[in-house]
Amino acid sequence: MDLDHAISPYLSRLQKRMLAEPSASQWSPSATALNGAFLFVDIAGFTKLTERFSKVGPRGAEDLSRALESYFGIFNDVVLSHGGDIIGYAGPAGLAFWDQRDYGTLDVALTLACQCGLRLQSTLEATPFAQDVVLRQRVAVDGGSMVNFDVGDVEERCMTLLAGPAVLRAGHAQSLAALGDVVVHDEVWSQISSAFKSVSMGGNLRKLLSVESPRPLPAHRPDHVAPTNLASRYLHRVVLTRLGVGQRDFIAEFRTLTVLFINLPLVDADVRMLTKLQQAVVGIQGVLAEYEGTLHRAMIDDKGTSLVAPFGLPSFAHEDDSVRAIEAAIRMGEVLKSSDLEPRIGVATGRLFCGDHGSAARRQYSLVGPTINRAARLMQACDGSHGLLLDGATLQSLGGRFPCELVAEIKLKGTEYETRIYTPVGRLRRAKAMTATTLIGRLDERERLTRCLDRLGEGVSGVVVIEGPPGIGKSALVAWARQQAEAREIMICEGAADSMNRQTTLYSFRGLFAQVLGVAADGPLTAPPSRLSSLLGDDSALREFLPLLTMLLPLGIPENQMTAQMTAENRAGNLRRLLLRILEVHTAGRPCVLLLEDAHWMDSATWALAHAIIEEVEGVLLVVTTRPLAAPTEQYGLWQEMPEATFIQLEALDRECTIELSKSWLGTGQLSPEIETLVFEKSEGNPFYCEEILSSLRDLGMIEDRGTNSPGAKSVKNFELPDSLEGLIVSRIDRLEQAPQLVLKIASIIGRKFDASLLRSIFPLEG
Repeated sequence: MDLDHAISPYLSRLQKRMLAEPSASQWSPSATALNGAFLFVDIAGFTKLTERFSKVGPRGAEDLSRALESYFGIFNDVVLSHGGDIIGYAGPAGLAFWDQRDYGTLDVALTLACQCGLRLQSTLEATPFAQDVVLRQRVAVDGGSMVNFDVGDVEERCMTLLAGPAVLRAGHAQSLAALGDVVVHDEVWSQISSAFKSVSMGGNLRKLLSVESPRPLPAHRPDHVAPTNLASRYLHRVVLTRLGVGQRDFIAEFRTLTVLFINLPLVDADVRMLTKLQQAVVGIQGVLAEYEGTLHRAMIDDKGTSLVAPFGLPSFAHEDDSVRAIEAAIRMGEVLKSSDLEPRIGVATGRLFCGDHGSAARRQYSLVGPTINRAARLMQACDGSHGLLLDGATLQSLGGRFPCELVAEIKLKGTEYETRIYTPVGRLRRAKAMTATTLIGRLDERERLTRCLDRLGEGVSGVVVIEGPPGIGKSALVAWARQQAEAREIMICEGAADSMNRQTTLYSFRGLFAQVLGVAADGPLTAPPSRLSSLLGDDSALREFLPLLTMLLPLGIPENQMTAQMTAENRAGNLRRLLLRILEVHTAGRPCVLLLEDAHWMDSATWALAHAIIEEVEGVLLVVTTRPLAAPTEQYGLWQEMPEATFIQLEALDRECTIELSKSWLGTGQLSPEIETLVFEKSEGNPFYCEEILSSLRDLGMIEDRGTNSPGAKSVKNFELPDSLEGLIVSRIDRLEQAPQLVLKIASIIGRKFDASLLRSIFPLEG
């Protein structure tokens, strides 16, 4: 199957109709007035179904995927056989549309939609989908005028939103229906009464009982197959990425995501709303692109316009997704307020099923689980005082990087207990080092660092590169080196890269030069003129370059005639000269340890400046930490050839050191053999993993502190890695190409030990 045909099931008939227009290649936002019938199916039991399968592990995602495939396969067959267009699945709901253009009159479209609703109830009620879990439906049908909005950034993703009076009435009607019902308003009943039996429910609603005069089902219409370059504008990026490598049958997994539920006060679904809606959606997409989140879904109902934006989806996962989500939410508030929109944003973190389901004719990539519902409830709890609220799981995953305050304890709809809700009250803090709190072992590494400090004391500069995977102890070793330098009264300057700012020029040196200039790096900056004057002395030429410092720090120094005329290349070169001179004067020949952490996130200009410091500033020992580089930089290669460079590769701790670290962290002299084995096997000698596992074991009651730290009442046999490690591991897997990712996924379903031939026999890709 070619890519055009593989993509086709992910589009609604309405989208295909738009793509068949001669003007489809020249996209622009639009609002098209439509008439027809709208069917809303609310499905009860999804949360229970999701929670059950989420406890099974990797197999659970495949089992849930099969259950959803079965359910929505029937849903699709019934809707399509009745001539409906499946608009999509919105969480635990299915939406379908009968376009009046296809049927001539509204009463024909309404009759087919109502026949479809009754058939859905009778067919789905009789079909088991999972043991002990029953899925039941509420169905509502309405019709009349609607508007189809086609909005978004065509370079990111376009969204079609079907809205209007008929959609609002159907949503209201289903909320009043009982499970098993098919309901319509009296206005609809007046157009279909000759074909059905019904009973009044009061309040302008009627419950359909049966079809008395069924209308013949329409003949199948072949769909327009749009070329990929046009159809891809409507595709979820996860689907497009995976379909592009032929991965069609393995898009199902449970993931821990942080979800933004964004609500805008845009309710009046008519063509006049287009400009405002387009501006808002593009603004939100711009922020999501900056922080690498994803726009998953958008809808318009009686509560306004709502958008769902998850962080952590396949191919877009980061170990700091919750931090990115909060940063993005704050930024969205600023962007939308500039358009006179006051957003309400709820943020929740938890495990969600992420998968592709449906049938050969219609499919969708969906997120299923209570986390989205919780984010929606938090959004509803927002008020004029707090436009951004988050749950406790999000607060915990932030790891203290955002100061937050408790707003209230409230009972959210659909929950049994009160929930603590929080709001951010300060600025983003630098990430806490992902490292163990105690340095165990590393005797050879310490000795090599000591020799480097000895040579620095003798006036010999150099560079130390400490390399290793996340959590292996790089920052712990740096902390030890800092203590040794302080004991020798050696000057220390510190900088660090950041994953969210890896494209920001010289970001890693921002904190370092803020320290040198005596200003705060995380607030409004105004460098004392006297400090700058003392650093530059009588160098009038470099004084002319001072405005260039605003490229690094917002010092508010205005451009002068010289800097205003510089090209971008000249500005970068002269800024480097200025920074080298400032650092040279600051150290004044005194030994200095310059620490740069997380170099794997440094931009090219930072690498170049770091190398220039080694070559041009005397008496500096540059200590750099980095994860293994996929593509080593030019400077890294030059350092490998320098005799004054020291490369330290950190390996995993052996069993003895891992157990010693565990005892130190727990504050005990003894561990049971069962706990020792579990911690070593699960952590594989990674110090950070070790401490996170111990923390999780203790919090879950799997360790009882009786002086021996023996296993608690709960068995450790089924212990799963904590979320703090899951996110880190998943983000690393997501950086692999699609084929290796699929190999890992299949292997995880088979189990920890298996024969390679078994994997080869089921691996669905060639090569």
